[in-house]
Amino acid sequence: MKNRTHSLHGFRYSFFCSGRAFLLKRAVGAITQSMSKKAVGKKEKQAHFAKERGKPFSTERLFLSFKYAFQGLKAVFKEEQSFRVQLLIAFIVIVLMLYFPLTPTQRTLLVLTITAVLGLELLNSQLERILDLVDSNHSVKIKRIKDISAAAVLVAVIGSVLIALFIFLPYLVE
Repeated sequence: MKNRTHSLHGFRYSFFCSGRAFLLKRAVGAITQSMSKKAVGKKEKQAHFAKERGKPFSTERLFLSFKYAFQGLKAVFKEEQSFRVQLLIAFIVIVLMLYFPLTPTQRTLLVLTITAVLGLELLNSQLERILDLVDSNHSVKIKRIKDISAAAVLVAVIGSVLIALFIFLPYLVE
């Protein structure tokens, strides 16, 4: 099996002749540099962040990590309709969870299912964006990967709906 290396928009990846797999080698660094017009100012921050990385604990690094995470949440909230819908449903479930006298175990189970669905949706959005960068032509294989990723979110949503029904149905029937 021969290994061929190609370069596209600063991304280096390898295709195997079988066509079954590819390895993305430098995606994160290239995305940050090529997609951002503010790369010059960010490079200084990134260099400082990289220098802080060697320290065992840095409050500045911790705050930067939270800042970047909230920027990601903000981007997904703006761009992904399904995430907004799932967030609205999560809010409704939390209101119901506080209204009904649930056990701590039931509350914990509901919080875990909400977290699982929202986390999987974030991973699905991330994977879709990476695949769009790798192949903007939307080949059949890329479409299949996206469909499978969306199916993982769907399975989590169906499971969370069943759990919510098992927990809330006795209170709603009364």
